[in-house]
Amino acid sequence: MLLIGLSDNFRRRGYAADRFRLPMTRTDIANHLGLVPETMSRLFARLGRRGLMVVEGREVRLTDVEGLRQMAHMVATYREGLREATTAETA
Repeated sequence: MLLIGLSDNFRRRGYAADRFRLPMTRTDIANHLGLVPETMSRLFARLGRRGLMVVEGREVRLTDVEGLRQMAHMVATYREGLREATTAETA
């Protein structure tokens, strides 16, 4: 997940891992990820409602980094399962 990667990069550089400024706008992030900006906004809002992060403009505060890591792992596992199922269907 992008936010975890940013957090880890800031931590490695000696900066706060739970508070940072997004290096791009949400629109730029959405474009980079192949999403529409509205999807990015909904995703940030959902993460906020779950208590995982707070976003004000481009300022981000990760309130539950471990929860974000767990969510990212679940999404990656789900996507891998979809790829395997698709591969098995086409074989």
